[in-house]
Amino acid sequence: MPGRYVEVAPNARLADRRATLTYRVPEALEASTEVGQLIWAPLKKRIVLGIVVERHDREPATEHIRDIHAPVEPTFCLTPLQWRLAVWIAEQTVCTLYEAASVMLPPGVGSRAVEYLSLKRQPLTDEIDTLTPSQKRLVAFLSAEGETTLERAQRAQQSSLRTIVPALEERGIVQRIARVRNRPEPRMTRAEQVRLVPDSMPPPERAHRQGEALAWLTPRLRARPDLAMPIESIVASSDITRATLRALAARGCIIIEPLTEAAADHSGGSGAPPLTNEQS
Repeated sequence: MPGRYVEVAPNARLADRRATLTYRVPEALEASTEVGQLIWAPLKKRIVLGIVVERHDREPATEHIRDIHAPVEPTFCLTPLQWRLAVWIAEQTVCTLYEAASVMLPPGVGSRAVEYLSLKRQPLTDEIDTLTPSQKRLVAFLSAEGETTLERAQRAQQSSLRTIVPALEERGIVQRIARVRNRPEPRMTRAEQVRLVPDSMPPPERAHRQGEALAWLTPRLRARPDLAMPIESIVASSDITRATLRALAARGCIIIEPLTEAAADHSGGSGAPPLTNEQS
């Protein structure tokens, strides 16, 4: 039978960069926790990533030993060769064991964990009477909803579930899994340009910012063969904001459209530099 305790290399800076922390393996995770596995473990008031370095039965020096929190889903485990390489990297550099191993971890594991709850099994008939009312409500909720986030279960039960979930985990009824939520891909803003509308009505006097913006834009746009200028160039070389440009477009003074190659080429470093407000 595998050991009751594990040594974990946490994603944290410790006094000894090669130190590991000792955790207890809860009964619900005994069969699924192995050496090299990526897990979530409690550290002070946080939950951090860690790599299981060893399983053993040696009694810890302190009585205050915390349980590992949950496995990372989908499961990832370093091979023995990868772990030996990580140890070698840590020896040759000033990084921690986890930092050395991080180059071999799947992308996205640095994102925050989202905890999920699900029923591992339905409670037996004679078990139901031994559950507390709060435990029964959570079991009924998970039975009806299936796997759900811990946050959603907490809202539905109007409880932190701080003692309820561990008690049901210990009995093998509920399982908790922390999955990595990948960071969303950065949004790419569409490149746009401004084109002058000839003979358009100017903004009213009360819209003085729009009037100043149109006065700045008009000579510059007319000087261009296609009467167009990239928005990025306008914002970078003036005090005109994107909101003001869109207000002018709504009045029909200018048109905002996708950037053309001609306007992009014309916005390069060749030619005369744009005039400042004082020069114009």
